Amino acid sequence: GGAAKRARAGGAKPAGAAAPSGCADGGPSEPDGATRLRPRASAVFEPPLPPDGCLALDLQPSAVEVGGFCGFGGFGGFGGGFGDEAGPLVLEATPYHSAVGGRATDGRRLADGCTLRCSRGGEVLWSAALPSMATLLTGNSAFSAVGCADGSLHLFTAAGRRAMPALRTSAELAALHADSETSLLSLGSDGELRLWANLPSQPTCRLCCNAGAIARPGDVLLSASILRGGLPLIRLTSGVYAYRPDLSAWVTLDDDAFRGSEYRSSLPLAPHAVPGLRILASAQQQGVGGRRVSANPAAAALELASLPADRQRLIALGHLEHQMAAAVAIGAAEEYREWAKIYAHTLAKQATRTPCLRPPPPAPRARARPAIGS
Repeated sequence: GGAAKRARAGGAKPAGAAAPSGCADGGPSEPDGATRLRPRASAVFEPPLPPDGCLALDLQPSAVEVGGFCGFGGFGGFGGGFGDEAGPLVLEATPYHSAVGGRATDGRRLADGCTLRCSRGGEVLWSAALPSMATLLTGNSAFSAVGCADGSLHLFTAAGRRAMPALRTSAELAALHADSETSLLSLGSDGELRLWANLPSQPTCRLCCNAGAIARPGDVLLSASILRGGLPLIRLTSGVYAYRPDLSAWVTLDDDAFRGSEYRSSLPLAPHAVPGLRILASAQQQGVGGRRVSANPAAAALELASLPADRQRLIALGHLEHQMAAAVAIGAAEEYREWAKIYAHTLAKQATRTPCLRPPPPAPRARARPAIGS
């Protein structure tokens, strides 16, 4: 658990992967949980190499209970370490060569495999042997998922039984993410994204798409996750994107298009705000715009002041319209209402200078979960 570390010098660990434990680190640092794009054209996202030491993940409590067995869940290597009085539930993958005190070459690590253990308070609850070294760990109260260096994906029930034979969706895996219920997202190095539901008993692929269209040369994958409502979310250094199956397209939630807007902010969510209910703000907070402002607020303010008033006004209006449309796209009704109020207030202030008052887009309908793959 804990903060994510890079899997190797010059590369980076993808979101959804557990932090390497006891591994040497070197080279220039990347954002936590980042995966740099490979220079070769055949791959979109660079997968992590097997670490020298262990992968460990603190599994968090989940919204779903599993027949009296300790529930667990989490987002890759960013587990929070919550648990009962006996301590947090821990999922750990140990290379065979580490278990016997030796050190092997990268080739041997691929062949030697690893031992997967789930424990609480030092007591091993279950264990399993994997033929290839684990590079990605994630899980929730119904299952755990392990991505290996040979591209295989292994699923285990809460009791540690194999839910099904090893799956192969891409030559190599770049990210894994389990939500707090029964869904799993996988992202391959080739950009292939799959979203499964009803794991582990009745697995169904609800969505299959490709993320290659949103990646730019030199881009870095910061995270891949599942939004409330079941939409895939990918955060890159160039922007934040959510996939809409009904549009068969990635919707841009945040990028550098409105860097001259006075309404762009990198301020954290209010202390009383619930992240699950502020899905647009949570996604945008660590997007390219928010990071740019927080990295150099003085430069951002100077750039804003240097823009002509007329252009600044158009950029601000466009940004507000984007925020409302983005909230509609991901079903964030409360955030839509907040941005619509700001938009109306801005139009009222600029009425004498605005040739045409543009009505806001319709508010999103309340819905529990958009239909995917139906």
